[in-house]
Amino acid sequence: MPALSITTIIMKKPKVFWRYLKISSHHFDVWAFLKRIHRYLLALALIGVLVIVFLPTLMHEDKESSNIKREETVEAILPSSDLDTGHLLSPLLDLHEIEEEPADTPVAKKPAATLQVAGAKPNLKSILGFTLLLSCFIYLFTLYVRRYQPDILDRESRLMFVYLIVLTSIITAKVISFVPGLPNFFIPVAAFSMLVAILLNERVALFLTLFISLLISILVGGTVEAIVFYLGGGMAGIYAVASARTRSDLTKTGIVVSGANLGIIIAYGLIYQYPYSRIGIDCLWGIGNGFLSAVLTIGILPFMERIFGLVTNFRLLELADLNTPLLKKLLIHASGTHHHSIVVANLAETAAEEVGANPLLARVAAYYHDVGKIAKPEYFSENQSEESKHKDIKPSLSASVLRSHVKEGVEIAKSHGLPQRIIDIIRQHHGTSVMAFFYHLAKERQEEEKQPANASDFRYPGPKPQTREAAIIMLADAVEATSRTLTKPTALRLEEMVKRIINDKFISSELDECELTLKDMTKIAATFTRLLTGIYHSRVEYPGGEKKEEAA
Repeated sequence: MPALSITTIIMKKPKVFWRYLKISSHHFDVWAFLKRIHRYLLALALIGVLVIVFLPTLMHEDKESSNIKREETVEAILPSSDLDTGHLLSPLLDLHEIEEEPADTPVAKKPAATLQVAGAKPNLKSILGFTLLLSCFIYLFTLYVRRYQPDILDRESRLMFVYLIVLTSIITAKVISFVPGLPNFFIPVAAFSMLVAILLNERVALFLTLFISLLISILVGGTVEAIVFYLGGGMAGIYAVASARTRSDLTKTGIVVSGANLGIIIAYGLIYQYPYSRIGIDCLWGIGNGFLSAVLTIGILPFMERIFGLVTNFRLLELADLNTPLLKKLLIHASGTHHHSIVVANLAETAAEEVGANPLLARVAAYYHDVGKIAKPEYFSENQSEESKHKDIKPSLSASVLRSHVKEGVEIAKSHGLPQRIIDIIRQHHGTSVMAFFYHLAKERQEEEKQPANASDFRYPGPKPQTREAAIIMLADAVEATSRTLTKPTALRLEEMVKRIINDKFISSELDECELTLKDMTKIAATFTRLLTGIYHSRVEYPGGEKKEEAA
């Protein structure tokens, strides 16, 4: 039986077609359908725009008249007597950049791309081949990130950022290639490499740098030398930003990129035996490329952070300053919570290092995870100097007050412009755990108050931790708070307490939606125990009750 065509299936069996799309034919939701296929639409849109940008490059002259037109073009630019058959043009320079070209020749000021397509016609094979090349790249990129960087596919903003970087780099190269007097040395591929390395990571940046270098080399003439120049500058930029700790350090990346550009330019100058004057001029353009890349990176980075909600180490280091207005406000209004947050940050940062998570993100998020307590600090035990405020109110009301600090924290974080990743951790740091103390208190009073105690009424709203950093902060928060209830916090008691809390969180499924493994939990427990033992170390008691003051 011959297979039915897609048209036949749509016309005769629409239910089968809709079932294939996982959308009910009775309740067709356009937005749900677009949401399912939006990644494919974005990829197709990127391919379409790039094909349009590259269309002049993909055009070719008729074979019969190509040689005649090429000779006429060269004769219009230079008299035949001025041509030196032994002169080698830089493979990275356009045809119009020959030093001997007359200034009054209009054709001499046209870019190489214009000369190449004069009288040209669209070539269907070239367009199809280029479209296939783009499709292969997007397919390979999808395979790569799905295997090694799955968080990029999980966050739509990151995927949009990647597509925007590719598109912007190609358009920038296209614009520079049409500006008279600017060589292709000046295309700042390293700037886009550094932006991806800072906002995503070095692995994705290296992958995209290779692809962008291939595309731009096709745009400027398809030479191997161009690929090496752009790839070398991009790799140097990725290396330079890896060690940058502050935004001011990005200015030094211009020196690194310029150095890589100089090395490649001088190497090709010697290989092709260019005049030293030409090598010197090309080196100046290479240095300009490096510093232009650094300037563009510094200028564009804050906008990319804000638009796509991506958090960088530079932003995290700025937020790690304990003198920020929000942390100063926390210190003034909830000093106990401020101290608790600092201890949690120390625990979380060290544990994150042990399991390969982001220690800087863990530290900074821990500083801000309880900022919601600023609204009602007196209802939290670490800020209470007198009797508890919960003594005279119902357990259910106490639970509502405690639960509200998560919502208040999210709102305060948004009002102060904290990154989305920190806001997510604030929302997730209690997960859906039960406020055990007030739940058990309500169960004891349920006969007296004639109101059954339901565990759901004493749960935090969630969601559960979605990342390892959020899970580590949840565990550090619970461990630090519980450690203060121990009357004699010996090393053995601290170890038992840490293991019990982690086991409880694991058994109650609070860690099901993050990537922590059992091996990670073992490392975290050992780290917490070691740090808490140091915090609650014993002191030597002197006769008379005085204790020996230990050196810091």
